[in-house]
Amino acid sequence: MELKKENQELLLEHARKSIESYLYEQDYKYEEVCDPILNEKHGVFLTVFVDNELRGSLGFVDSEDCIMDSVHELAKAVCQGNDKYPKIEKFELPYLNIQINILSPLKQIYTKQEIEIGKHGLYVNHSDGQGLIFPDQAVDRGFDRTIFLNEVCHKAGLPSFTWEDDDCSVYIFDTSFFSDKKSH
Repeated sequence: MELKKENQELLLEHARKSIESYLYEQDYKYEEVCDPILNEKHGVFLTVFVDNELRGSLGFVDSEDCIMDSVHELAKAVCQGNDKYPKIEKFELPYLNIQINILSPLKQIYTKQEIEIGKHGLYVNHSDGQGLIFPDQAVDRGFDRTIFLNEVCHKAGLPSFTWEDDDCSVYIFDTSFFSDKKSH
């Protein structure tokens, strides 16, 4: 799934305004968008760096909300922090780097040969955990298909080769990834 550059810029600006309005406790209502794709329901992940330090990453594998609403909700939520990351503070706003991933619909697979390294991300769903890894991470870390599958299981808190179990579902997806800065 690929978004036009103007849609990417709009979503990044929307995320930043959502963060700013949350931190300053202001209402932020965005206007309806013209491009229908932004009103579609897709999985969305939002990652925030402050001064090149990862400060939060949240997302939905699929969503009941449109892309615009999902970005808004995730931007507010990432500000709140959690057990893993401290909350975002107002003084950090100039140092924020926002990254967004928009996921294609998930497609269940049944053999590892269906995975294209560099094109597909992986999502596993098992009664003992869920995990997701984006396509670029497999390339950056030099994964082959088996390692990629094992690593997504580890991300879900599952042992290696859980993906071979009958009660484990494996899905592939494409993603449109974009950021408001070129490096982090």
